[in-house]
Amino acid sequence: MRPATFIQGATDAVGRLLKTREVCAIFGCCPRTVRRKIQRGELPKPIRKSAEATRDCGFSSQKFKRCFERAKQNDKWSITMICNVFKHKRIVNGKRKTSRVWSGRYRRPEERKITVVALGVTDKQVAQEKLNQLVREGEREAVGLIAPKKLRECAQKPLKAHVVDFIENLRAIGRDEKYVREFDKRLALLMRECDWKSVKDVTPDSFQSWRSRQEKRGKTLNEYLNCASGLMNWMERNERILRNPLKHVGRVESSADPSFKRRSLDLEQLRKLMAVAGPRKAGYLTAVFTGMRRAELEKLQWRDVHLEAVGTIR
Repeated sequence: MRPATFIQGATDAVGRLLKTREVCAIFGCCPRTVRRKIQRGELPKPIRKSAEATRDCGFSSQKFKRCFERAKQNDKWSITMICNVFKHKRIVNGKRKTSRVWSGRYRRPEERKITVVALGVTDKQVAQEKLNQLVREGEREAVGLIAPKKLRECAQKPLKAHVVDFIENLRAIGRDEKYVREFDKRLALLMRECDWKSVKDVTPDSFQSWRSRQEKRGKTLNEYLNCASGLMNWMERNERILRNPLKHVGRVESSADPSFKRRSLDLEQLRKLMAVAGPRKAGYLTAVFTGMRRAELEKLQWRDVHLEAVGTIR
């Protein structure tokens, strides 16, 4: 095959795929530059050999894609690093308009995709320095020298802001309002008495120190631990922290808690209760003489009361 014929055929084959972002991202340049690279003979070997084997210049797009994927897997060419600034240009009323502020594009050697960011500055040197800082930050995150950006931002926020988001999420997923209020009240108490201002203040030692000073029953203390762990687990799932710091805090043995024997009121105690009951007197009397529980009294309706049957409640 003559070189000129091969170059023209390869250019036509690539030209049918230049609208796909993958080709331009791999070469790290615009479609026009891709054509120039092909004309200079910088086409990867698997693609060149496939074109020569077909003995014609118009090999199909699917075949080109297969060769292209094979070349990527075999690392037949290296991905160069990109880090430069530019200004967006557009056509308005037939005239080319250039953006006032600079933008940047970068790609590290281990990446395939080019990332474009808005730098929001008008000075080119300042824009280049901001872009270099972004690239350095990404490289340090990639090797584990610093935490990801989202974790660093969440660590700077006060813990109260995370609690507000957590409480709103509980309401959004349909939790009972009483359950949400109890959660909020217990978390507020823990933040106040454990001196939790930010996420870094939430430690096993701080919680266990607070728990050792309490005179509450074991069941109640375990409920406080459940509330704090629920908040930390939610933050871990939403990538606000790396892990739950209270995950390995042990629970208090609640089987030894003193149990209270339930008993009914005697007549004298009932008289004293009615004397101070006020507007709730009717409710207390209904509960005493019918034996209904609180939830049953809340669901009581007038149609359940039969006055003809000497005040019978169905």
